[in-house]
Order: sequence, then structure tokens, then C-alpha cells
Amino acid sequence: MGLVFCGIFLHQLFAISEMSDICALLLIVFSFAAESLFRYLTIGIEKLDEFIKH
Repeated sequence: MGLVFCGIFLHQLFAISEMSDICALLLIVFSFAAESLFRYLTIGIEKLDEFIKH
């Protein structure tokens, strides 16, 4: 979510050029997809760790 905030509201601070509407929407969609992917990846790795320990 921080990447979305910085990309949309703080673009001048990070020298990011003005983003089009499509670019902003894609940034939001990919940020949600990445968050979900890493959440389930973390859950899977934790379960694998429990399986290996027992």
C-alpha cells in the first residue's frame, strides 16, 4: 500500500513522472495481487516449516 501511496501522492518527491489513469489503476491492482501472493506464500512456508519440524 505504501508503493501506491507514494506513486500517486508523492510522485514529485521520488521523481516519478505524472501517471496516467490506467497506470495508477494497474499499480493498485498489482499491489493487491502482490499482497495476497505474499500472504499465502508466508502461510505455506510456515506450514511447511511445521511439517518439517514434526
